[in-house]
Amino acid sequence: MSYLYGISPNNKIKATGSKGKYLFFKNKKCLDLSFASGSLILGHTSKVFKKSIKSINQTGSNYSLLNTFVEKFSLTLKKIYPEFSKFIMCATGSEANMKALRIARAITGKKKIAMISGSWHGSVDELLYSSHDDMSKFQKKLSNGLVNYRNTILIPYNNIERSLKILKKQKKQIAVLIMEPIQQSLPLEQSEKYIKEIYRYCKKANILICFDEMITGMRLPQFAVFKKLKITPDILTFGKIFGGGVPIGIIGLKKKIEIKLNKSKNAVFFGGTYSFNPLSSYIGLNTLGYIIKNKKKIYQKLEKLSDYFTKEFNNFTYRHNIDVKLIRYSSIIRILFTKKKTMNKIQKDENEFKKTKKINQFKEYVFKKNIFLSKNGAIFLSYENSKKDIDYILKIFKSGLKQYLS
Repeated sequence: MSYLYGISPNNKIKATGSKGKYLFFKNKKCLDLSFASGSLILGHTSKVFKKSIKSINQTGSNYSLLNTFVEKFSLTLKKIYPEFSKFIMCATGSEANMKALRIARAITGKKKIAMISGSWHGSVDELLYSSHDDMSKFQKKLSNGLVNYRNTILIPYNNIERSLKILKKQKKQIAVLIMEPIQQSLPLEQSEKYIKEIYRYCKKANILICFDEMITGMRLPQFAVFKKLKITPDILTFGKIFGGGVPIGIIGLKKKIEIKLNKSKNAVFFGGTYSFNPLSSYIGLNTLGYIIKNKKKIYQKLEKLSDYFTKEFNNFTYRHNIDVKLIRYSSIIRILFTKKKTMNKIQKDENEFKKTKKINQFKEYVFKKNIFLSKNGAIFLSYENSKKDIDYILKIFKSGLKQYLS
């Protein structure tokens, strides 16, 4: 049985349903601030989703074969992302990242993987690590049962000097550097400079670079961070929003990577019962079609609500001298329970550690007032939200902050 963790580390809550902008917990209806970790940009059970489900007889059940729905989906992806020549469909985002690493190793013949501490790449053994400090001298496991840590190199987010020093030392052994360009754990505009510097170095050092845009893919008006910054990675992975409410994972390859991959000596296994899932392709295709058709009003609304929410929240904490602030990248928002300079997850955790009890009390209060805030404090808005929702959320947040964090 799976649970949602959203109130405190010791309090498990189980969702019983969802609709529009709401999550249901037995007889309790809550405004959702998670939307499946940002996957549901159109909200729960959107019109597109419901219409797709009603007409699902067009696809039938799964075939475990290449099919017309996957083919149409891939053609649509090529129109959105012409920078990539080939798309590989996967069942989940974690699977996409796992296979992306496999591709990099196959075409380079190298074993080591570099990643940025604080990034989240799903349930992939080699990527379930973080750093004990921002110098990345020590690795810590995020799970038991991991064995491949010797092939994982960690570099510190937003510390370009230290990151380049580590990469230069081991560049000849690195198959690929995988990065969540804008981390869900710390969605900062200031990180763009760091992303560009790391990208430039990887190109100069002939290190493959993979952008994990599970969160940012289709979340931004430009449809991806790489498009906004005009820097194209060798490999791109995404999912979440692309599934329209069902699981999906996608790998995009630049032409030069596809050519190398097609050489017989670099043959890579991509099989999976649900890799060519017609259901997720059909729902995803309809979802993408709706977003593209209504791009202007969807992203303008999300930007307007996100900007209003962030400014009102931060003006309040400034006026009342409360050591809390909101940060955001587009409509990816996070509560920082500190106003100290925070440039990576390690600093964030250190600054918030002494407030753990108060933070949990704040979250419990918010939940009692019918708002679901995820355990990690990440906030995603959807097209279903309105200014009235934001005003209510602000009212409850302000009350909770005064009571527990002022």
